[in-house]
Amino acid sequence: MLYLPAILIDGLSTAIMLVPVLFILFWAYFRHMSKMKAAFLILFVLYLSALFSVVGIPSIYRITPNFKANYIPFLDISNGAAGYIRNMVLNIILFIPVGFLAPILWEEFRSLKKVTALGLGISLFIEIMQLFTFRTTDIDDLIANTLGTLVGFFIAKAAIKSLIFISGISDQNRAVANPNVYLLLLVVFLAMFIVQPLILNLIWLAAT
Repeated sequence: MLYLPAILIDGLSTAIMLVPVLFILFWAYFRHMSKMKAAFLILFVLYLSALFSVVGIPSIYRITPNFKANYIPFLDISNGAAGYIRNMVLNIILFIPVGFLAPILWEEFRSLKKVTALGLGISLFIEIMQLFTFRTTDIDDLIANTLGTLVGFFIAKAAIKSLIFISGISDQNRAVANPNVYLLLLVVFLAMFIVQPLILNLIWLAAT
């Protein structure tokens, strides 16, 4: 019975945390962009915050070292093929937005090599962070996340070729650059690492 309220409170704290992040990005970047491109960037920020929430990164107020890890690919299938396949599919789906949104927003990630490195890098960062949570670091998650990035990339490639998004995301002011993707990742991570847990604690205190 407490599960749904916990999800709602977690979602509320994340939404409150995103307000200043999106406000800063608006004044720095969004107001100079086409509406569609700004919408895709906002979607990317929302996705990253949801991703960090779902995978369970640590917070600055609660770091629990847990160096349990699986470094052998496909070993867990021996514990049950159905559960293993379900987990792999979910991890693939989880990273499809990385492969889809990055090429749409940044031309440099219209390269298979670069977008693969981006997806692999984000997944590796998450797995390292999970060494400081109750979760288990797993090489299979790394493989599935990278595959998900590739799936998203090929969907984006087809969309770009069909010119579905190109006209809508073209900036009127070419002198205004996109926010650096790695800086964006860092900002969202720090917000989820420091600000969101603080807001979450305050909401729980007010609710009890």
